[in-house]
Amino acid sequence: MLFWSFLVCAIGMTLAQDAVPGRAVYHSGWYNALAIALIVLAARGLRKRTLPQKLALAGAALVTISGAVSGLTGPDTQLVIGAPGATIDTRDYGSVAFPIDAAAVPQRRYGLASIFVAHPREVVHVSVTDAGGNHLTVTQPSNSTFLSPVLMMQQTARVANMDVLTDEFALPAVSRSVKVVLFSASQAAFLRRADMPAGKPAALFDVTDAKGRTLPDGLGLVPSGESKTIAGLTIAADVQTYPALDASSAPFLPLTAAGLLLFGLGVSRNRFR
Repeated sequence: MLFWSFLVCAIGMTLAQDAVPGRAVYHSGWYNALAIALIVLAARGLRKRTLPQKLALAGAALVTISGAVSGLTGPDTQLVIGAPGATIDTRDYGSVAFPIDAAAVPQRRYGLASIFVAHPREVVHVSVTDAGGNHLTVTQPSNSTFLSPVLMMQQTARVANMDVLTDEFALPAVSRSVKVVLFSASQAAFLRRADMPAGKPAALFDVTDAKGRTLPDGLGLVPSGESKTIAGLTIAADVQTYPALDASSAPFLPLTAAGLLLFGLGVSRNRFR
C-alpha cells in the first residue's frame, strides 16, 4: 500500500504545477527533493515488484523528473502585460500575442514547458480631440510609432494616501504629453467630489508641454465613460477590463504525458490481471 501512496504523492506534487501554476514553492529545493525521495522509497525492493508495479514506478519516475526539472531549472513566474493587438517579447517565455478582443484571450494557455494564466486588470481607453474637433493620434511617449488608445496602467504611485495605477501618453500633433492616474471605483468615492458619479472609476489627466510643465487648466478628473475639456483638449476616458498573463514554467508536457501513460498502464494491469 505504501508503494502506491508514494507514487501517487510524487505524481501529485508534479501535477500541482499544472493545476495551480506559479507558486514559488515549486522552485524550492526541498519540494523537489521530497518528490524524488518518494520515488526512491517506492523503488526499494524493486526486484520483488511485479511487472505492472515496475511500469507504474517507471511512469511515476518520468512524471517526477519532468516536475523536478521544471522546478529546479525553469524560470520564475513572469507577469506579461500587453495592449490589445500587441505582441510582447518576454524574457523567458518567447513572444506572446494579445488579441484585440479581451474575450478572445484564453483563460489558460499551455506550452510544452509553460502555462499562461489570464487574470483581469483595469486599463484606460482614451480618445482625444482638439478645439476644432479633430481626432488626435495617441502614442507612447518613448515610441511615437506605437499607436494605441489603450493605456495598460503598469506603474504605481502614492496619491492622496492611496496606491494608484499610472501611465502616460503623447500627442505628437500638438506637442503635448499627458500623465494619467487611475482611481478605482472605491478610490474615486474616497475623493468625495461632487462631480464624481457614485460607483464609477475615474482617470486624472495632467496635460504638459514639451518641457514637462503642466499647462493652465491642464489638470482634470474624468469619470469612466465621460469626457472633459482639459488644457483646450477634449479627453474621453473609459475604464475597461483587459487580461494580463501570468507566465509560469511547467513540467515538460511530452515527458509528463508519457509518464502518466506508463503509470496508468501499470495501475490497470495491477488491478485487473
